[in-house]
Amino acid sequence: MNTPNNDTSSQAIRIWLRALEKDTELTGSECDTILGAITTSMPCRDTFVLASTGFHGSTETLEHMAVDNPSRDSVDLFSRSAMDLLTGEAQPDVPVLTKACRLLTQLEERAEGGQAAQPYAIHSWLAWLVGDFHAAQMAALLALAEDENVTLAHTVLTGIRLGVHIKRAKTI
Repeated sequence: MNTPNNDTSSQAIRIWLRALEKDTELTGSECDTILGAITTSMPCRDTFVLASTGFHGSTETLEHMAVDNPSRDSVDLFSRSAMDLLTGEAQPDVPVLTKACRLLTQLEERAEGGQAAQPYAIHSWLAWLVGDFHAAQMAALLALAEDENVTLAHTVLTGIRLGVHIKRAKTI
């Protein structure tokens, strides 16, 4: 992945959180900003995964996580938060997940030239998280059809193939 500037990552996170909070659709330019950020920065993409589960940190905390060189504290917080979701210590916020999946579909439809890979990958992880293995597998395969190197999609498919069940919430 290339590196967006940190302002773009921060702006993309703010747009995403506002759309989730207000339950609004994204404008074309907002989609473009988000697609640019999540397709060029792994920390930004991973922060979108966490934000889409209803993470209860501040916007500033998420912005720090999304930058290209996040601090050690941000990386540790992301790792702990993700592990809590995976082990059941934390529960994803189903209404936020539902909104996130709707917004991801909007991004997938707008994306051009391989940009849909990361939205599909995020979608696959969220579906896997709530136990919708069919939707998770389909989204992961779509991500890999766009870009065969999307590690998040590979992780989801491997988890499903190995029978890892991360059912922590109702299906979206």
